[in-house]
Amino acid sequence: MALGSTGGPAGVYRGSLQHLRRASTWGKTQLLVVESATAASAVAGMAYTRSRSNGAWSPWFCGGVAGSGSNANGRYVRFADGTQTCTGLVTLACSGVAGILTAIWTYPAAFSAPPTTSFISRTSGSDYTNVGLRGMGDRVVYPGTLTAVLNQYSAPGASGTWDGTSQIANVSVIATGRWY
Repeated sequence: MALGSTGGPAGVYRGSLQHLRRASTWGKTQLLVVESATAASAVAGMAYTRSRSNGAWSPWFCGGVAGSGSNANGRYVRFADGTQTCTGLVTLACSGVAGILTAIWTYPAAFSAPPTTSFISRTSGSDYTNVGLRGMGDRVVYPGTLTAVLNQYSAPGASGTWDGTSQIANVSVIATGRWY
């Protein structure tokens, strides 16, 4: 693809274009691999395709995984359509307020807008200190683009006391939203 040419996918600055033609049907297909881009929606290494039939080119299509990785905060997968999913394990600890365990989870990759974020209790007894699964009540999440505040409340009438000083719970977290 020549610099300054038109007709490519939005946000692509430069890429390698392969043009394929079937002699028997005169059908045409183009494959474009991005080398550099001017927008977050087009990342180096992404592959776009389009085909020509009845004298007109179809829109460019890009599907599949655009990137993935992991760090100390968990794992993330970015899809070509802009969807991003982050997962991880987080330790909720005493908040200093009786009946509430809390943590701030830093996503392994940033979102462009606050994602839908939730967490679930793990089933191993070793994931809890001074907390019983039956004692867990409502969960509340306050998501941002870089972090989420996770709060676990004790269940009303739960046996035992969450005194706010000695409880710990390890939970699985997931966030799904947009990376561009």
